[in-house]
Amino acid sequence: MSEDEERKKLAKEIVNAQKEKEAKDMGIGCLVIIGLIFGGYLWYASGSEEREAKRLERAERDAPRRELSEARVMCRQFVERQLRAPSTARFPATEQRAIRTAQNEFRVTGVVDAQNAFGAMIRNVYSCDIERIEGGRWRLKDLEIVQ
Repeated sequence: MSEDEERKKLAKEIVNAQKEKEAKDMGIGCLVIIGLIFGGYLWYASGSEEREAKRLERAERDAPRRELSEARVMCRQFVERQLRAPSTARFPATEQRAIRTAQNEFRVTGVVDAQNAFGAMIRNVYSCDIERIEGGRWRLKDLEIVQ
């Protein structure tokens, strides 16, 4: 065999060895990725019951605050219905208080700034008693608005 042929043969062997190594490395890389995906799934699935329990606990703990917030929003709507210019109504959040007075009953007190019949902004104080009824609806029990 000539020297040229030997070099070509050696070059082919080197190229083939590199291709085999690349193929082997790619196979190992794919196995590592599959392993990470599978491991991540197992980790996620193993903690799902604990996460669900924490979510339910948080929802139960936050329920009273959510009910008070809903009561505030509903009272705002009831107050707006009584105003001459409801679109001008502003309810300062720092001036609102909501308490539970009984099962499904709430009292919200606060102030509302709104335009009167002459267009002047007037501050009114209100007290709103509402009740949560079936279907997540609310019923107005009493509403007082004082200038």
